[in-house]
Amino acid sequence: MRRVIVDAAGVPVDVGRTRRFFNGPLREVLKMMFQRCFWPGCDLSAGRCEIDHLTGFTKPGGETRASNGRPACDRHNRLKEHGFTLSCDEHGYIHVHRPDGTEIAPQHRPTSDPTENWLADN
Repeated sequence: MRRVIVDAAGVPVDVGRTRRFFNGPLREVLKMMFQRCFWPGCDLSAGRCEIDHLTGFTKPGGETRASNGRPACDRHNRLKEHGFTLSCDEHGYIHVHRPDGTEIAPQHRPTSDPTENWLADN
């Protein structure tokens, strides 16, 4: 038996602790929602990224669910294992902290749609 929580459209948003990897519809949804690597300043497209946990699967809070998954390029994904820590605020912005605790300043990516920039800033 496996627990899967889906949204109103039938898209899986949480597959719990029994499933480690972001596969299938959940992976596709995350690639559509977050089109680039989460790391500030990295513009590698989600299609060329791994989809991985913000909080590691083996750590408390490391469930395989949409709110804990983001695209990350290979290099930046590996830095999570070398002292860099990640957190997600209530607005969905990712904050990356160096091993010394200082935050890497988030950068807002430009877009060709001016209303998208306005929506992100307000």
